[in-house]
Amino acid sequence: MLSNEQSCLGCEFGNYTDCLSRECVIADGNNRIIEVYNKMMPGPSIEVCEGDQIIVDFTNNLLDVDSTIHWHGMHQRGTQFMDGISFVSHCAIIPRTTFRYSFNASQVGTHWYHSHSSVQRSNGAYGALIIRRPTFQRTFDLSEHIVIINDWFKDLPITHLYKQVRNKKIYTDLISSILVNGFGSTVNNTIPPKRFFVKQGFRYRFRIIHAGGETCPIKINIDNHSFYVVSTDGNDIIPILTDSVSISNGERFDIVVETNQRISSYAIRFTGSILCSFSAVAALVYDGAKTATVSYEYDALNPDFVGVANPNMPRKAPNVYSYTDLRSTTRIPRDLTGSPDFQYYVAFKVEPLGYNTTSGFNSTGIISAHFNNIVMEIPSTPLLLNPNPSNVCSSKDSPNCDKDLNICECVHIVEFPYNGLIEVVYVDEGQGTTLVHSMHLHGYHFYVIGQDKLGARTTAEQVKELDRKGLLYRNFNRPIIKDTVAVADGGYTIVRFRADNPGFWLMHCHVDFHSVLGMMMVFKTGDLNVPIPHNFPTCGNYP
Repeated sequence: MLSNEQSCLGCEFGNYTDCLSRECVIADGNNRIIEVYNKMMPGPSIEVCEGDQIIVDFTNNLLDVDSTIHWHGMHQRGTQFMDGISFVSHCAIIPRTTFRYSFNASQVGTHWYHSHSSVQRSNGAYGALIIRRPTFQRTFDLSEHIVIINDWFKDLPITHLYKQVRNKKIYTDLISSILVNGFGSTVNNTIPPKRFFVKQGFRYRFRIIHAGGETCPIKINIDNHSFYVVSTDGNDIIPILTDSVSISNGERFDIVVETNQRISSYAIRFTGSILCSFSAVAALVYDGAKTATVSYEYDALNPDFVGVANPNMPRKAPNVYSYTDLRSTTRIPRDLTGSPDFQYYVAFKVEPLGYNTTSGFNSTGIISAHFNNIVMEIPSTPLLLNPNPSNVCSSKDSPNCDKDLNICECVHIVEFPYNGLIEVVYVDEGQGTTLVHSMHLHGYHFYVIGQDKLGARTTAEQVKELDRKGLLYRNFNRPIIKDTVAVADGGYTIVRFRADNPGFWLMHCHVDFHSVLGMMMVFKTGDLNVPIPHNFPTCGNYP
């Protein structure tokens, strides 16, 4: 399971074939404890057709830690109990027990699955979930071209979480490498780059998943190749030719590469930012190439280099296509373009406070992560089983409020009118850095109708004032459809959806540390009439 065990043989010394050995987990070549599925990192790919029934028996073999699996991108309509969120959709799966997930593969596209407990995803618990619709294509869409990237910690993620909380600052030396399908090849080790094989003169679809746990947007480009971005979060867009694409935590982008260069091997470059300020490489290897070796050296980019989805660039920045510059292949329904039935602002930031959260750290000050100054408290019984827990709040009205610090801690639930047109305005109030938060909504996809970076800092009130003056840009011309969206530091993002999927749906920052610290909330829509599965496990207090 570790890089120097017998299963990896000579992998860490550059032998690529040995890296493919059964149960070899490579990472960056350093020994440390990991948490993975089926002794694999990434976990086994699940690839099915639209409409198939997916049944997964998940057995928790951890010694003393609970776990769950969230099916990222699945809306779970009619199967709300299968969403995989401890104490929202079902009880935590305790060690030496098995939970059967069963749901329909109804969302076509590139999706993934991962642990939704503590920081297990950052420690290796993730895998691809691909749902295909049989169609005639001129493009090869192969399993071996699924690309899962992850920002990899050189030590246990929970150790770094403790350091961040206790020392009231963000550490910049957390990440040791960017993993590409488990390969952590950098200039600082002898791990060979992951190889993706192609033939000259064809078109290939690459499905890219960012499974990382930190605030690390990663820019991807391929030496000597431009490519088409054709889909995001499983939803097709009008293809756009670009030189690079930036992908944030939890997002997916599909690209199509034309192998129209001379037969050789070309570096696929993964350039991290913020806490991942270095590059990793993989190799695009043409059939017949004399070698699969690629250079780690990164040439200076052409000033006309075009990029897609850089989350920290203002709208209309030169040579950058923002979310609102991309266009869906389908039109937004007309009934989603009018005045919303319910508009909700979600303001957030991560800041040091003299505040003691449920994480149990007592000190003069810790890092706090919250929505609208509310830290999420996890209920003791799943909300789908007990929809009326104690200590619920939707604003700063909880008895567990610290008036001096202006922070509350409670079960944070906001109820939307069933079937209403909902507009959520995410506002990153900013820290004067390039910190990027990825917002993921369970149970829905949404239309991204607005996005911009305003400056180093902003406030929800300032954004509301801009909105009252009609100065927030909204695009209704084929806006893209996503379930995970990046919000720039000191910026905003506007999304819309129809609240027609009844249930309790988690909305949270997809940075592991931030969600663990409380940057989560629950959107409730409608009355749940889904029958409880037979023999469904229960849990809760013993008064």
